[in-house]
Formats: sequence, structure tokens, C-alpha cells
Amino acid sequence: MGSSFRRLMGVAPDQLPGWLSGTRPDVVMMRLGTNDVWNNIPASSLLLTFSGLVGQMRASNPFMQVLVPDRWRTPGSAR
Repeated sequence: MGSSFRRLMGVAPDQLPGWLSGTRPDVVMMRLGTNDVWNNIPASSLLLTFSGLVGQMRASNPFMQVLVPDRWRTPGSAR
């Protein structure tokens, strides 16, 4: 499941279980939240939603590795 310009708050908790059961991933990279920050969504709301999604991933596969980059680059950003 991936899409540019989506917001973390737009990933409905009921979407993730179907994706997880259909793909059965061992590793997931979560690159979510940038668009929410740019749209002034409070950090507390983002952390709550993010934690809920990780909880669903762990329920699907307790050994799943969840990778979260500390930051990601945008076009033209310095390396």
C-alpha cells in the first residue's frame, strides 16, 4: 500500500488488516506523516495513529520488522 500525497490520518485503521492478510509481509517500511505535519496535524494525533497501525502490524505478525526512517529526502534537499 503506497501513495504519494496521502496523509497518515487518511489511512483508515480498517484498511490495514486486509492489506496485511493479503500480502503477509515480514518487513514494512512506514514513511508516513510528512504531509500531516505540513498540514498542521498535532504530533500527539500522529503518534496515536502511528502506534495503532504498528499495533495492527504486530497483531498480524509479531515478528514483523517495522522500519521507520528518521527522515527522508525531498527533491532538491541537501544530502
